[in-house]
Amino acid sequence: MGASLFLLMLAIPPCALAADDEETRKNAQKGKAGEDKGKDKDKDKDKKKPAAALTTDGVFTGIDQGDYAHWKMRTADGKEVSYFILRPDASVEKVIANPKKFAGKKCRVTWKKSVENIPEGGGKMEIEQILSVEWTKSK
Repeated sequence: MGASLFLLMLAIPPCALAADDEETRKNAQKGKAGEDKGKDKDKDKDKKKPAAALTTDGVFTGIDQGDYAHWKMRTADGKEVSYFILRPDASVEKVIANPKKFAGKKCRVTWKKSVENIPEGGGKMEIEQILSVEWTKSK
């Protein structure tokens, strides 16, 4: 051990070192615990709650293509509805490949509301996007 370190250790009473270490340890634990709580809150804010899937019955009228593809259909009460096609499953992909083949057919669309980054729309916005489609029989 170097002479200057030895002299420094003699100048500080051992009880002061123990108190400082304990206090430092407590403060560090408090600070860390506070940070963890804050981080957990931030994580909860960032987590997207899974959107509940909804269904709509109607008649498929086509796919509009602009900046994004949109599934178009008319509901039983005559309302025209449109859903973003962002991450289609195989059932939707089949229609994208040949939409004219399916035009005029009755279907049930499963969709959800979600917040997505749509740069052409100015950034994050709530949209309705199609998840899947099943074809229904006419009554």
